[in-house]
Amino acid sequence: NDYYLSYAGLLHDIGKIWITDRIISKPGPLSKLEREIIDLHCYFGLKTLRENNILSDIIDIVYFHHGQNPSYIIEPRCFANEEVLEKAAALHTIDVFEALTADRPYRESISIKEALDIIVQDENKSIAAYEFLRERYFLGEDAEYKFSLLDGYLGVDIKRIIDSVPQENYVLSNIRKIV
Repeated sequence: NDYYLSYAGLLHDIGKIWITDRIISKPGPLSKLEREIIDLHCYFGLKTLRENNILSDIIDIVYFHHGQNPSYIIEPRCFANEEVLEKAAALHTIDVFEALTADRPYRESISIKEALDIIVQDENKSIAAYEFLRERYFLGEDAEYKFSLLDGYLGVDIKRIIDSVPQENYVLSNIRKIV
């Protein structure tokens, strides 16, 4: 429900248009140099959005979505206020979640539960975004226990029902990962 965060979410990886597909789509681990080139996408995004007169708060959220002090390039004017950094941390958290739960050329996706277990240990995460993701995907501490309690209740085979839903159903495909 936040205008700036919503637009930053749509634009956060726009800097990747300046990075060759050979690196972006590489089917294997990236070298140190390739990783450093990928890390430049925040800076390229900042430059691209500035050239297109996007609001500065949106630009700053995009620029800082991988951390407050990007190690690659710092411009003197790029010091964000606390509100922008909170939104950037939320975008970072959601971006990490999406990256972990989606298939990539270099690895298969992991389950939602595994992704949240990784994110909870990320020192750059937004607690609010993490809690949102947990609630959105019904993953309280005892999610697996709740699913096992429901399985077989009144003769219902939850796994069979979930498996019968087409893969393209987004919500149930995410529940399928949990079960």
